[in-house]
Amino acid sequence: MSELYFYICTKTTADPYIPPVSTDLRVLSRDVSDAFVALSGGYQKAGQLAAYPIQTSVPYHLLCDGREISKESFPELYSFLGDTQGTPTDPLKFVLPNFIGEALTSPATAEPETVVQGTVTTPPPPPSPSSPPNWYPRYDDADSGGRTRLSDI
Repeated sequence: MSELYFYICTKTTADPYIPPVSTDLRVLSRDVSDAFVALSGGYQKAGQLAAYPIQTSVPYHLLCDGREISKESFPELYSFLGDTQGTPTDPLKFVLPNFIGEALTSPATAEPETVVQGTVTTPPPPPSPSSPPNWYPRYDDADSGGRTRLSDI
């Protein structure tokens, strides 16, 4: 059986977006550079996992080995993970997930996906037990954007 090393993304990478030329040259340069990085490495979000068959250095990723890392150095990853992986010994740090030595299991069954004209859809996830089944987001007047508010029904 092959071994896999899991890495967690530390920050969300840039969307491939090219701004109009009328933008400030410094901002244009940064956005074009970010766009090429995003196109070459793909768009990734903080907290996404990546698996590799060898231990290697992966840009914007940390090995999931259970170590404590600084909240200040990786604020976006900390906002995603919080203290869900355990309590650190230092309050200025947080704990990474630990997948070293873990056996992977796959689910026994999976809901079927539907493919229509190249678009893949999966069934919606079951409702979370923390949210009541009839919960709907409420929009205030400034953010209604033409949507019907619950108070208008």
